Amino acid sequence: MNPNPPTLTTADILNVIKQARHAELCRDVFSLQKVLQDLLINNDCLPQFSEFEPKIRGELLRLYGFYLTFYGRSKNLKDFQVKAKDVLTNAVEIFDSEGLPEKSAEAKIILA
Repeated sequence: MNPNPPTLTTADILNVIKQARHAELCRDVFSLQKVLQDLLINNDCLPQFSEFEPKIRGELLRLYGFYLTFYGRSKNLKDFQVKAKDVLTNAVEIFDSEGLPEKSAEAKIILA
């Protein structure tokens, strides 16, 4: 994880999301980890992504929750599952508050 994440423009973040979605669709958690690593400061702390607008923050949380879920399963890491639940729950709350039921449903599917 990056101790000092770079300052990214909106275009940079949208590109990260695009790459992360591609890795998600391919179920390639290692590529997803590589894409998200510059945004993550500390693996022990849950990311907040509070510097981003809610829609982007929710999507980053959803993608990170996906990563935690599938990486944790592949390595049989129980603490990853708990972190994933918390991250995905935050994403659902953001999507619900922003009136984005489709995005909320995507996060809920990962939770299931």
